[in-house]
Amino acid sequence: MNENIYEIVEAYLSNTLSEKERNEFERQLSEDPAFQKEVKPILASELALKAEVNSQRRERFNQWFEDAEQEGLNKAPAISRRIIPFALIGSIAAALIFLLLSFWPSSQMDSPEKLYADNFAPYYPPETRGGQPIDSIRKMAHVLLLQNNYEEGIPKMELVIASEDLTAEELLEEELYLASAYLDSKKPEKALDLLQNQDGNSLTSKWYQALAHLSLGDWESAKPLLEELKQKEVPYYGERAAKILGGQ
Repeated sequence: MNENIYEIVEAYLSNTLSEKERNEFERQLSEDPAFQKEVKPILASELALKAEVNSQRRERFNQWFEDAEQEGLNKAPAISRRIIPFALIGSIAAALIFLLLSFWPSSQMDSPEKLYADNFAPYYPPETRGGQPIDSIRKMAHVLLLQNNYEEGIPKMELVIASEDLTAEELLEEELYLASAYLDSKKPEKALDLLQNQDGNSLTSKWYQALAHLSLGDWESAKPLLEELKQKEVPYYGERAAKILGGQ
């Protein structure tokens, strides 16, 4: 085994290799079975470690938030009684506003951006929904995107789409996957550009196009796509489209 392989893999995952070094690493990973056998378990281990570290960070943050919230509750009795009437008035006002909004037409409440936030869910190609060996750039891109690691995963998926020999069906799936990642990483314009140029323009593609328009605050462009999905009674997407249209 190459004594520096661990350092090379870590450098690759952290995007610190030069362009020439990265291209050579990816070429070997795609073409050299011996290199794949050597690198695959290391990649799996490193990615699992990154996922564990991220999980621990989230747990520490949640604990910090709970501690801070509890500390605030413990300090509550120290609040001067003189401000209690104002707090009471504020609570009553908030309750009245809530009641008014409850009876206000939903079209006055739900902005396109909120509709996007309420309805977006990432798209996952079928082959990513089960355990897959990390033996190619394509599989690695899948793993990174599944971890919401868009900084590293999106460039790799772009490379896959541009360079790998994919069937028409595979290309459609990977483009949808990439467009979903664009949306989730706040790049709706890139998602639209990719989806609107897809061959076939599938109904799934139209759902994500509608979400991209909503993310941009463009209800007029999203509406005809949602109406088409509703009329064709597309499973899941048609139901979601009908619910969105019913509230407007």
